[in-house]
Amino acid sequence: MKRFGTHDCKLISLPLANHFIFSKNQSCANEKEKEYMNRISYSNAIGSMMYLMVYVGPDLAHAINTLSRFMTNPSPNHWEALKLLLKYLKGTYNVSLVYKHYTDSVTPHFLERVIT
Repeated sequence: MKRFGTHDCKLISLPLANHFIFSKNQSCANEKEKEYMNRISYSNAIGSMMYLMVYVGPDLAHAINTLSRFMTNPSPNHWEALKLLLKYLKGTYNVSLVYKHYTDSVTPHFLERVIT
């Protein structure tokens, strides 16, 4: 989080907000935005998120899949969405997924979020 400048951020509860709408036609609108995005290591941040998705939790999969589609030409809108994903990770670092199995036939198998 320090590497991407989100270590002092607020916490959020959703990995990707509903107000973000992405399309392949989105790109940097002007030279100033292009220069800004050239200074940001968007693909490195996506790679880090993919690593976390594999080892930490599948709740990141949809957001990372959506954002990774724009690795070749990200816009500031994509970067803002990725920063929100980092904020979500900061807020859920102490939550883990636990698979439980019950021996009685009445209680089904389920996945439970547990704060560690």
